[in-house]
Amino acid sequence: MAMVTLSGNLRNTVELANILSFIKTRYVEHKSVRPEIADILLPKQNVGHSIHGPRAVFHFMNTYDIGVIDDCLNKILNKLFRNGDLDNSNVGLVHHNLENKVLNMVQDRVMVQDTVRARSGKKQDDQMTLCRSTNSQSAEWPAVIVIHRVHGYRTDNQDSLMRLHKSISSARVSCHVLLYPEEGQTLTDSPHIVSLLERLTDYDSKSCADVIRH
Repeated sequence: MAMVTLSGNLRNTVELANILSFIKTRYVEHKSVRPEIADILLPKQNVGHSIHGPRAVFHFMNTYDIGVIDDCLNKILNKLFRNGDLDNSNVGLVHHNLENKVLNMVQDRVMVQDTVRARSGKKQDDQMTLCRSTNSQSAEWPAVIVIHRVHGYRTDNQDSLMRLHKSISSARVSCHVLLYPEEGQTLTDSPHIVSLLERLTDYDSKSCADVIRH
């Protein structure tokens, strides 16, 4: 599906809005947070115009493998820029809790992509944005790649849903989500992430998201 151009008064496509609504519901259930408090912690979605776009893609990496993460990110970037419809500045890479090895790899990928586009005649300031999820709440891009490391055994797993919600909410049309565990753990150690992915693969959600297991 081709990239959709959205008007300035529309935040997310229907597909992304449905995913955000479900993540928010799961967060409220697990944290026993009152809905009015959840509206403060997580961006509130207002009823308005709706437009359909491409399904979000969740890349589920059950074990830690930096080579797989790098290969997946490279394929996503190649796909986004394949037709030349997007400027680099139309793409945001939002990350949560990355260790230095993965962060350095992501920074290298961004630098290579920016360099290639600059050599093809794009403006020097046409660059992708790489930022933490904590700094992305007021930002938005037509396309977003979320790179999210999950702590399997820690008690802040539920807060990981909050960070994931904020990261995805920055996407207006296209969103790829890379989920991977800490080294030595698996994503199945995180029940909140597993339940999210199970829900996304249910029949009712197939119009909103695809889940790819690596």
